Amino acid sequence: MIHKILSLSMALFFALGLTSCKKESEMWDNIPLEEAYNDPSKLEPSLMGAYYTLGTFRFLGNYATTLGDVAADVATASSQTGHLVGMYEYNITETLNEPSSIWEFGYKVIDRCVRVQNGGVEAMGKCVNNSDTLTVLSAIYQSYALRALTNLYLVNIFALPYRAGASNNSPGIVIVDKEPVEAFTQVSRATVAEVYAHIDDCIAQAKNYYAQFVAAGGVDPEAFYINGRGISAIEARVALYKGEWAKASEAANAAIDGVKPINSAGYLTMWNKLALTSEHIFAIAKAEDDNLSANSINNQYTDYKGRVSDLAMSLFAPSDIRAQLLDSEGQTQKWFGLPSNANTSNIPVIRLSEMYLIKAEADAQQDKIADAQAALFAVASRDTAVTQESDLPSTKEELLNFIEAERVRELYTEGHRWYDARRTGKPVRYCSDGYAWNVSNFCYPIPADEVNAGFGVVQTKDWANALPNRRTNANAAGEVHVASVWTRPTLEVKAGTDVELWCSVSPFYADDKTVAWKSDNAAVATVDAATGALTAVAAGTANITVTSTDGAKTAVCVVTVK
Repeated sequence: MIHKILSLSMALFFALGLTSCKKESEMWDNIPLEEAYNDPSKLEPSLMGAYYTLGTFRFLGNYATTLGDVAADVATASSQTGHLVGMYEYNITETLNEPSSIWEFGYKVIDRCVRVQNGGVEAMGKCVNNSDTLTVLSAIYQSYALRALTNLYLVNIFALPYRAGASNNSPGIVIVDKEPVEAFTQVSRATVAEVYAHIDDCIAQAKNYYAQFVAAGGVDPEAFYINGRGISAIEARVALYKGEWAKASEAANAAIDGVKPINSAGYLTMWNKLALTSEHIFAIAKAEDDNLSANSINNQYTDYKGRVSDLAMSLFAPSDIRAQLLDSEGQTQKWFGLPSNANTSNIPVIRLSEMYLIKAEADAQQDKIADAQAALFAVASRDTAVTQESDLPSTKEELLNFIEAERVRELYTEGHRWYDARRTGKPVRYCSDGYAWNVSNFCYPIPADEVNAGFGVVQTKDWANALPNRRTNANAAGEVHVASVWTRPTLEVKAGTDVELWCSVSPFYADDKTVAWKSDNAAVATVDAATGALTAVAAGTANITVTSTDGAKTAVCVVTVK
């Protein structure tokens, strides 16, 4: 990052380790640095350099995204292949490759964006027509949005989570604001509160320049770039992380903009195509000639034997279409890639369904139950057993528990679970099936090369004390009890029909999720106590009750046999 990611002897070759530290030439090196940002015709390729860096496997193209699953309890990494096993098993050191790369390339994105913004202000005076003006305004608003998104990832990986109502004065990251940080400049880490204030300011600037862009006749770019909906989506995610529920709901609604999630058939096929769909709000574009090979997310979940965890697999009802993307071993078709190149598929950074889930969570937190159910139904109806909004939980606690699991069902392997657990303060299961531990107390260490460079970036104190330890149960969350049990509230079947009932036990990482089923009218319908397999016997009504092992939580499905 800032000054030192390679070796100190390389310092003269980059403006800051965070920016262009590299030994090989890159696509954006064709324009001299002092000339790359000061003219409308040069801003666009300079902005493309920022997008390219954002999408590299070292940042959102793999590591910072995949971390969200393998460092939580949604996906596994194979010790046989070794890829990302350090993050999966929490064998964390200050020299671990993946976090160091995330730090380095995240700051490369920020540096390029700051240079685009400063060059854009200078370039405004060189615009000779409206087309030039639109180019400049577009580059500036997109660079601010990319800065907001990049800072959000960095502060969540290398600092403790933001807590609503708290001082948030723990060390955050280094803020690069008005000017790039040149080599050998002394810097310091801002607080978490200051970093989030900076992110909010970047979003405000993005919205301001975007408004000017639209007023000048600008047309939104496709979802491979940040457009108006993309700015709103980033704002919604930031507000969610801060617990600003009204703002999160409003911004998510703006990102949704009346668009409905893709239908079942489209959902199942969208992953193995390069074409954008209504689900994509912002996606990283990949092509067959990108030479991704071992460094792609696709390879992590195919040849490198990364798999969806048994815990995550258990969340899918047989009637959920999303389960069709998973085989019995936990391999997901989300990352099977193109038929002609298995390593290639677009990477969805922000999807429409995420916005519906953000709105559902934010509305539930505000006790707007009907609104939360409506937003949640747009996604949860991928389970064909959920046929109407009233099928969903009807209390705040049950809704929030359901949404927590629904985010895994919808967004697994897209990099959300680890970040979600940290923002909510909820535990995750160590290595998928181990003890529950408090991941929100942990943050990754600042890379050793950055700290050792001596330019002011200090290490997070006692970061290693927050690591999990299966042998000693360090940072264990304690026993996780069942908070609620949910099953579909009604069901109509014909006599003689066999149906497999299913229930959602929350939280899904509870220590004992065993349930028992019981019918109050065996003449109408019988149910297997252990499996929930129901047989409709004769016309009438039966209440089928599912109960947690401790007997404290129940749910009822009213079965009408015709």
